[in-house]
Amino acid sequence: MPHGIKVALPGFDATTATVEQLAITSEKSMLKQERLGSFSYTFSGSPSAVTILTINHNLGYEPACIVSYFTTSPDRGHMLPFFFVTGGFFDESIFFEVTTTQFFIKYVSNDPSPTNRTGQTFVFDYTIWYDPAS
Repeated sequence: MPHGIKVALPGFDATTATVEQLAITSEKSMLKQERLGSFSYTFSGSPSAVTILTINHNLGYEPACIVSYFTTSPDRGHMLPFFFVTGGFFDESIFFEVTTTQFFIKYVSNDPSPTNRTGQTFVFDYTIWYDPAS
């Protein structure tokens, strides 16, 4: 058996599984990082909408991405969702979007009286991979 890492899908033995029956294998190409970063953003005032971060990746396709955040006031942390917000969908959302050329982290409030977030700091960690999301 060749050396490497194999993790089989449920119900399969990693020592005998085909590539299609593996969740992870070091024998095949995996996602490659295009960019990895961490940064802080401190709100001021009562924003209704703000783009927190814009990164130009210029890959020509929508890459796979992941973003998480942490804040100490209130004490919480989450993975950020990837979706487009439409009016009235949520009162307040922090999310990310990706296009064929750019990556964004955004804040949107549909509340007619947005929360005063002065001084509230969010720490974001993100990864953008070369391979397209599918």
